[in-house]
Amino acid sequence: MVAAGIGVVVARGPDTPTVAADGTGRPTRPGPSATSPPSTVPPTTTTTLPPGPPYALGVTRLTVEDLSRGTMARGPTPALRTRTIPLTIYYPVAGRADAPVAENAPAAPGPFPLMIFAHGYSITAADYEPLIRDLAAGGWVVAAPDFPIASLVFPGPASQADLPNQPGDVSFVIDTLTNPATVPPLLQGRIAPVKVAIAGHSDGGVTAAAVTGNSCCIDPRIGAAASYAGDQGGSLFRNGQWFQPSAPPQLFIHGTADRDVPYSYSEKLYADTVVTKMLVSIPGGVHWDPFVSGPERAAVVKLTHDFFRAYILGDQAAAARLTTDANEGGLRLERSQ
Repeated sequence: MVAAGIGVVVARGPDTPTVAADGTGRPTRPGPSATSPPSTVPPTTTTTLPPGPPYALGVTRLTVEDLSRGTMARGPTPALRTRTIPLTIYYPVAGRADAPVAENAPAAPGPFPLMIFAHGYSITAADYEPLIRDLAAGGWVVAAPDFPIASLVFPGPASQADLPNQPGDVSFVIDTLTNPATVPPLLQGRIAPVKVAIAGHSDGGVTAAAVTGNSCCIDPRIGAAASYAGDQGGSLFRNGQWFQPSAPPQLFIHGTADRDVPYSYSEKLYADTVVTKMLVSIPGGVHWDPFVSGPERAAVVKLTHDFFRAYILGDQAAAARLTTDANEGGLRLERSQ
């Protein structure tokens, strides 16, 4: 059972089937999709959303536990047989868009599509609150997990060694939020039965790219991905192949002055991607500010919204805006296909 706003655990055993958005069961760890390559044009079937955006927002917090996968040792914490994942979920509510975020407020009627946001290394999901709130205000239920080894909400030093397990965490979060038995009660009936979106920054961008494009861990329920200042994770993903023809459309946004993760890493992601893709630079942009605290954030969010609306919701008007979006507010479209 899940209760909104408190640390209630949603546990899943290794033999318990999960329920996807289309109502079918799927394994705990999805393999490569057997579907044909996605179209290079947005879908023609549209999903109608309530009036907006922007929307006022509510937030709820819970903790989920995956009983089917373990966690490596971290500082004083020994290795565990399960994975505990705190979740912060922002969602549209009734009211003025400039109203304060309301804890556990009733959700707007919706339904709204689901987006997962993956945080970077040695940080917390809460550090991205300005970005996550802007993404949710566009008419999305945005779930932001804190990864068991990368997030600073847990005791002990963070490590990148667990990065290959984060795509599985994303899939487990989707399991939880698309299963009527485990979705928080205040979101019952509020999540649209359409493909899921994922966005991530830095190592979260690696996670977003891996769960949609690496043969190790593709989740076919995800319909589009946005990687901010990401890369391919180096040797950590050596057991998988980048990029699969079954991958959904990919958006890569990266600052050209990023000294933490060089811009060339997103160029490599783009070059290796064989499906619908966009590479957008932020001239002079560094690793953090353009996505969270800088003036470019609004343009990043606008482009992300339209990319997801085009390729997940079939919004033809959003598709027509993509080139303009990618050349406004400090962004520059480098290449697209």
